[in-house]
Amino acid sequence: RYLLHLRALHQGKPAFVIGNGPSLKVEDLKRLQHQITFAANKIYLVFDETDFRPTYYFVEDNLVLQQNWEKINALSGLPKFHPARALKWAPRVKGSNYYYFHWEDPNSAHFPSFGSDPFSGFYWGSTVIYSMIQFAFYMRCDPIILLGVDFSFDLPSTPPQGIELVSEGEVNHFHRDYRKPGEKWNAPNLDVQLKTFRKVKKIAEDRGVNVFNAT
Repeated sequence: RYLLHLRALHQGKPAFVIGNGPSLKVEDLKRLQHQITFAANKIYLVFDETDFRPTYYFVEDNLVLQQNWEKINALSGLPKFHPARALKWAPRVKGSNYYYFHWEDPNSAHFPSFGSDPFSGFYWGSTVIYSMIQFAFYMRCDPIILLGVDFSFDLPSTPPQGIELVSEGEVNHFHRDYRKPGEKWNAPNLDVQLKTFRKVKKIAEDRGVNVFNAT
């Protein structure tokens, strides 16, 4: 019912989709305190420095959920969004603000795809930014403004364990404690992400929606 309520909820209103890149500053977030905002993952690390809280909070990465579930679960007052497959790592808690959306992995022939609603499905894009943008379109936000989406990563020197990397210390995010040494994370795929951002550009042009990058 809540997901239905979100359809076109913010029609014609600006919204900020916030990445966790090193360019993001606490001062930026303070200025967005009364704006419509989408944020993700460990944005909560700055909550003790500012009254800013995102309007909508997302986590879809399995490693982020598994390694930080206690802290994520302890966040109060935030609508939390996860793909339905995350139920194995983020179990539904009675009385909490957890919302699970249908999430599709498009096959290579149709990648990238762009979803119209959380029921028929939003689509994977190798970054939570893509899911948040799809939700912003579903809510009819306009313009949609990206902030803290640096689109660059310094990778550790240790060999990956499959697609998993092991952190050697934080250099890729806005907070010094974002990822501590030894924490596992999924290797970023910027080639895939670039395709999804190009898809957003095309969808925005086709639908007459303004999308800006303020990073």
